Amino acid sequence: LRTLSALSRALEGPILNIQLGETPRPFQWAAVEYVRRARRVVIGDDRGIGKTAEALISVEALGAYPCLVVVQPGVVVKWLRDAALWLPHRSASAAKDDDITVVSYDELRNDEMLTRMSWQTIICDEAHVLRTAKAQMTQAVRRIARSASVAMLLTGTPLANRPRDLISLLTILGRLETFGGWDGY
Repeated sequence: LRTLSALSRALEGPILNIQLGETPRPFQWAAVEYVRRARRVVIGDDRGIGKTAEALISVEALGAYPCLVVVQPGVVVKWLRDAALWLPHRSASAAKDDDITVVSYDELRNDEMLTRMSWQTIICDEAHVLRTAKAQMTQAVRRIARSASVAMLLTGTPLANRPRDLISLLTILGRLETFGGWDGY
């Protein structure tokens, strides 16, 4: 945990020899290194820092395809554009047979096929919407994350109101026990 803690505060990371359409900033390489080591993370950077780029570069660095990206309905096209910008050699669409599949939380909740498919990576943008453990979309994400080798929850507001808002996210990542379980947390 000490190594991961230090990595979470790093301002630069090792530059990897991977194919990208753009050049990441030093702090984005640090985030990629953190994901490479931890594999199940909350990326809680402020808005505009580049969480989308960090997540996409991390998937490429790990070669963890197919990748499911779950987003708010209004940003599916933005994620597809960003995937084409950062990973132009990868296929990305709203279909289920590409390297990167981008769907909305509503689609995830209503499409049982998505939860039954074998995903190497799941990325959830605006993951603070998953703080209600009993919600259908939270349960669907938890099922997928359980079998994925990489899970990234992206949010600029991991704690909306109270520390317990983080419990659902830690459960999705399989990290609640790291913090002492329900009672210890």
